Amino acid sequence: MRRRVHEISMSEAVSYGFSMLGYFLATTALTALLIIIATYVVAPSGSEFSIFISLVLTCTAIVFGVSAYYGAFYKLLSDSVMRGSIGADSIEHKSKPSSPPRPPKSPTPPPMNPPSLPRPENLVCDCGFNDPNPQVMIEHAKYCRWSKSGAGLQSD
Repeated sequence: MRRRVHEISMSEAVSYGFSMLGYFLATTALTALLIIIATYVVAPSGSEFSIFISLVLTCTAIVFGVSAYYGAFYKLLSDSVMRGSIGADSIEHKSKPSSPPRPPKSPTPPPMNPPSLPRPENLVCDCGFNDPNPQVMIEHAKYCRWSKSGAGLQSD
């Protein structure tokens, strides 16, 4: 028998079931513990304050238990929907024709000589500095106090 991609394995289902069973047992035990504590608070004295504390603990236990069960059912539904959408997505992508992959674009290397500047051996700064590397000359012109904002490069 052929196994589909979106099906769950038996071991995954059993481990998920045991984790949910543990969650239900833990939340039920905590809810029951809060209700038991609430009854023991009111039992010895029977004063209005102990009745109020017991009522608060009982309401907290009920709200906790209900929210824990709603949260668990929400998790079960959302996991089911997620599993179904993964399966549907895999089926949907199988039916689309694949386009050939494009080769990655390599960045174009910067030109050795900037087009606005003359040949590197002809560059001289206003202060007289000269270097055959145009990049050194451009950087020098930026920081040279004799150069007028990088415009001090002149050709011989």
